[in-house]
Amino acid sequence: MLCPKCHNRIVKGSSFCHICGEPIPQQKVEKTILSRVKQKEEIKKEKKILEEELLNYEEETLIKEGKNIGKYIVINKIFFNKSTDYVTRLANKISERDSIICLFAIRFKEKANIILASSKNIENVNMGQIFREYISIVNGKGGGSKTLAQGVGEVDNIEEFLNNIYNFFC
Repeated sequence: MLCPKCHNRIVKGSSFCHICGEPIPQQKVEKTILSRVKQKEEIKKEKKILEEELLNYEEETLIKEGKNIGKYIVINKIFFNKSTDYVTRLANKISERDSIICLFAIRFKEKANIILASSKNIENVNMGQIFREYISIVNGKGGGSKTLAQGVGEVDNIEEFLNNIYNFFC
């Protein structure tokens, strides 16, 4: 909120401008705060809608780019500057479909987060076990279940790690 007299920013909750001393009616302060809270809520809703649209778009794109190897589609992807939460949501969304295997990593400066996911209908694959077999390549740690494995490793060999698992399925 700006001071009506000098147009400088007013400290949140102040009853006067700290620059010129102009009194600020408390009703105006409360009204402005409520307006900003409402704006923030609307922005959060819009962000959620846009994230869902982006997830749907990326899901379709990655499935089209995935390699069809007999009974499965294998998606091998390294992400940059994406949150682990977002990529995990994407892997879960994709693996809700039948016959899909996701091999994802998110590169950061020195570490890489790893997410391996498979559809529930794939009987003879255990992502946690596969993860444990190859994690030494990136000097990493983590674990998982039959359909989802997660962990972290050194970024240097992340391509080799994912490619070895990819070749295992091919």
